Amino acid sequence: MPFAIANPKAVVALYSKAGMGNDTLPKEVKGIRVNHRVDALFFLQSAAYTGGQKTCVYRIHYVDGSHVDVPITEGQQVLDWWADPERYAEALARNGAMVAWQGDVPLHKGVCVICYEWPNPNPDREIRDVDFLADPITATTPSPFSWA
Repeated sequence: MPFAIANPKAVVALYSKAGMGNDTLPKEVKGIRVNHRVDALFFLQSAAYTGGQKTCVYRIHYVDGSHVDVPITEGQQVLDWWADPERYAEALARNGAMVAWQGDVPLHKGVCVICYEWPNPNPDREIRDVDFLADPITATTPSPFSWA
């Protein structure tokens, strides 16, 4: 699945008490427009400071006013970006996720970004928008990020 990343600043990162400066980030980003009927949404995502827990929630809003929450858990739909994805390959595949990109960044050699395919349980209903929310229970630890 090819992704067209708008620019280098197209990443959305959420609040965390872990890491320097992450506590100044927003706890939620709401209203990411979709305005289409879709069979699935693909989330390009990663996280830092995870530790095997929920990292975030995507809230999918339909035009009829209903919504569905999609919890994202480390080791299932997302990985810590410094993790070895080979270790999690089976669990990712079972949960509709795969490695989208692997490479090096100035801070660390061997980082990864995960693509998670969320199958829409209501493909006949138009999705208005998506909210990207820090998990209310674990929001102080992992720092999730997604590319727009």
